[in-house]
Amino acid sequence: MRHEFQIICDVEQQHVDELMHVNNVQFVAWMQELASAHWRKYVTPEIHSKYYWVVQSHQIKYLKEARLGEQLLLVTSVAEPSTFRWDRNYTFYRKQDGVLIAEASSTWVLMDRTSRKPSIINDSVRAVFLSND
Repeated sequence: MRHEFQIICDVEQQHVDELMHVNNVQFVAWMQELASAHWRKYVTPEIHSKYYWVVQSHQIKYLKEARLGEQLLLVTSVAEPSTFRWDRNYTFYRKQDGVLIAEASSTWVLMDRTSRKPSIINDSVRAVFLSND
């Protein structure tokens, strides 16, 4: 089973640009925040002490504007990992009416805290997000 993770976010003044809609850079910040919160929710202290993640790439498709004062539902889940990389998907919805605002994906690389080099995604790390439930 893949663990889906979500948070609700209020669009505030610091999130919008001069056009009064959410700036594209803010979506990247939310992706980072969402992925980090998802990891922290499920990871054990032992695994967290050994590994961390870095982003290799982001891709975003903007579908609608998100405006100041709106509330957004931010959702993320993971795909199947490869040896060193794990793709993550994101969807951003306007909470009021459920309209899809944006879709995104990113590729994360697992890093060893001691060597600061990429680490193989072993079964204990896989189990953080994938289970047989």
